[in-house]
Amino acid sequence: MTLGWAVLGTGAHVTKWMLPALERASDTRLAAVCSRDLGRARALAGQFSVARAYDTYEELLRDSTVDVVYVCTPNALHAEQAIHAARAGKHVLVEKPMALRVGDAEAMVEACEKAGVRLGVGFHLRHHPAHRDAREIIQDGQLGKAFLYAAHWVVASSRRTGWWEDPAMVGAYVLMARGVHLMDLACFLSGREPTSVSMASDGQRPGRPLEEIAILTLRLGEDVFATLAVCRDAAAQNSLVAYGTRGSLRAIGTIGPHPTGSIQVEMEGSTLETNYHAKDPYQAEIEAFNRAVATGVAPEASGLDGLRVVRITEAALESARTGTTVRIA
Repeated sequence: MTLGWAVLGTGAHVTKWMLPALERASDTRLAAVCSRDLGRARALAGQFSVARAYDTYEELLRDSTVDVVYVCTPNALHAEQAIHAARAGKHVLVEKPMALRVGDAEAMVEACEKAGVRLGVGFHLRHHPAHRDAREIIQDGQLGKAFLYAAHWVVASSRRTGWWEDPAMVGAYVLMARGVHLMDLACFLSGREPTSVSMASDGQRPGRPLEEIAILTLRLGEDVFATLAVCRDAAAQNSLVAYGTRGSLRAIGTIGPHPTGSIQVEMEGSTLETNYHAKDPYQAEIEAFNRAVATGVAPEASGLDGLRVVRITEAALESARTGTTVRIA
């Protein structure tokens, strides 16, 4: 079953990662690309062999060859655009963060359920083979009870400009760029629901609404915790560690856009290391979404997974502003 994909948005993430991945993905046909700048849309259509280019979303949604809309626009626009796609009968893969407010995320889930279409969220780290292996090791109890997770996405990169500098459009800075991925990854690996969060940052205050660094402590049920750190200014290597009562698991270089890195499992004085050079996680994400549409099941990173992260994010930002630990509804 080959699905026609439309891409809404033509930013750097689309051109560097998603359009190349869509070209490589199985059961995928590039049906359309949409930008406010028709010339840019046409240029990308020619570069990536996309069938049609549009400069209005309404035209795109009327295209009968489009089965799936991939939404990669400013964060504040995700909810409205996803809901319109659902009402047009299109399946939706929305880039993270799913929405800026819990109410908007709930409305997205409701609209897609009512229309009978699939709703997925772009948490590509779930599709890195190292993280999938790590989840199986943890869920199988090989580490005993995993009680502490530590994840850091701190590799230096250039500051984003444009709408990323507008608090109303982006919601938060490094938390939305990287933090939401680590929140989802902690829930994915542990299989647990978050109950409270505390966050410290250098933003979320008058005169500096957008943070460059954020450190979170997430409680995942009874006596299980995750510490998450994100920033864009450190010359460091991204890492993930899960500590259990019988052993530990360390993933090195797996947090990011590439399918590389390794995991080391230490138990009873011995270490087993596995290195990864597999299919890129964006292609795997697209193919997993295609399978969800074909089989009628929820995507692996579903709208409910996205809603969970919006709840965590909303509580984390409240925590940073108030200096308190905030319960997650």
